Amino acid sequence: MKTPSLDLDPSRPYQLDGGLLAMWLPRERVRGGRARGLVGQLFVCRDPACLCTDVNIAGVAIDDRTLRVSAEAEGLAFTLAHGAEGVTRKVASWKLDTQTGEARPLRTGELDPEVARFFREPMPTWVLDDIYELWAKGRAGNEQRRAVDVPGWEPGDLVSHFETHPNARFDRYVHGDRTFQVDLLFCAAPECACREGRFVVLEVGRNDPKVINLREVCSARLSDDDMGPSKYVGEEHDVLRHVYLEWRRRTVDSNAVWRELREKTRAAARDLYGAARERALPAPSAPVPGVRPGRNDACVCGSGKKYKRCCGA
Repeated sequence: MKTPSLDLDPSRPYQLDGGLLAMWLPRERVRGGRARGLVGQLFVCRDPACLCTDVNIAGVAIDDRTLRVSAEAEGLAFTLAHGAEGVTRKVASWKLDTQTGEARPLRTGELDPEVARFFREPMPTWVLDDIYELWAKGRAGNEQRRAVDVPGWEPGDLVSHFETHPNARFDRYVHGDRTFQVDLLFCAAPECACREGRFVVLEVGRNDPKVINLREVCSARLSDDDMGPSKYVGEEHDVLRHVYLEWRRRTVDSNAVWRELREKTRAAARDLYGAARERALPAPSAPVPGVRPGRNDACVCGSGKKYKRCCGA
């Protein structure tokens, strides 16, 4: 098995590969001439009964004299620049919520100040997406989407990205004392060329610590041609505007992400149309003994074809 390793680059705020995460502080927040960083190894809880969305990280504070880090059986191993031998490093451990990007201490107490300084700004969505992918593989295997089973669905109904991709990570957004989550709904009709969908804001409720309840608060129309919300449904427009602007800020290229998620949702939902057609067909009628259908009558098998072109061929 290949040993996970990272070639460290202080010019990149975040690096992630093979369960190793490196973060570097912006130069303007560093005193002295050395770039300051934090590198850690990610560990996923594999207890199927555990409902947390955290990863545990065992990390070490570094500076730009550290050129490379690898995860060995004994722990993290470092390759140093010439003359940097004997550098003392501070060891720290913390939890990272893959949904919100929030860093918390492993146990009670305050987050280590050496770690906290790296989390003054929200983690970019792409970093959390990659961390969540590692978490999902550790907890739920490699399944990235599932077949959709919506018995009441009919052609023309929008399809939820949340339903078609249960292992995908969904950002959480805090507004006041409330927490929200976003779902994106798309048209899945194979012959439809529309590029529209709905941006849905769901409030996250947790009356029972083991159960997460999602309640739709409001939604708005979006399209490739107009990424500004319109045709609102629901009364809490201020909540939708706050969550939408935060979603745009966290998403580096929201237009491209919108198109990518639409195509993924349409692909995952393609079986819906086959199931809908089957439900629309008349139930097969039992043939009457001794009575032969006319050649132009509907076939008794329920295929919808004429008898002469089906069972009577």
